[in-house]
Amino acid sequence: MSRPDGPRQPQPRWQLRLPRELSLPPETTRGALRAVADARSIAERLDAAQGADTWFGYPLQKHHVHLSQAFTLMGRTREAHAEQEAALFLTRSPSVMTRALLAMDAATCLKVDGDHSAAADATADIWQRLPAAYRDGLIRSRADALHQSLVGSAHDRTLAPPMSTL
Repeated sequence: MSRPDGPRQPQPRWQLRLPRELSLPPETTRGALRAVADARSIAERLDAAQGADTWFGYPLQKHHVHLSQAFTLMGRTREAHAEQEAALFLTRSPSVMTRALLAMDAATCLKVDGDHSAAADATADIWQRLPAAYRDGLIRSRADALHQSLVGSAHDRTLAPPMSTL
């Protein structure tokens, strides 16, 4: 179906960008918090098969990873950190990507809390420790979004190798 401004082109999720400053209007935050409450309520009611750690299940660890990102995007760093800790506690495997995504959320929280220098250092550290095969897609878009939101010397530091591949 065509729209007046042309057909809508779907955007892959990993191309979404964080705004330069993470601040949401109060009505958006209220809506997002209601959505989080709804997601928590649904997750609590999942049976064993639905909560299984399979391709078709939604395990509690994955739920905490998603909540980490939601709270990070809302700029609610205290809640984001709690979800990151819960997710890491439940991450029994060496899951490179899960740990990197949670670390990137933590780095973004540093930026939100005003510590751009620590956010830049954390981002560079995450990127350096990440195997080259994992430096694309979602983690790349989050690292790029964080890099774009940094200012001054913190922004410039993330341009130095190995982050210059962003």
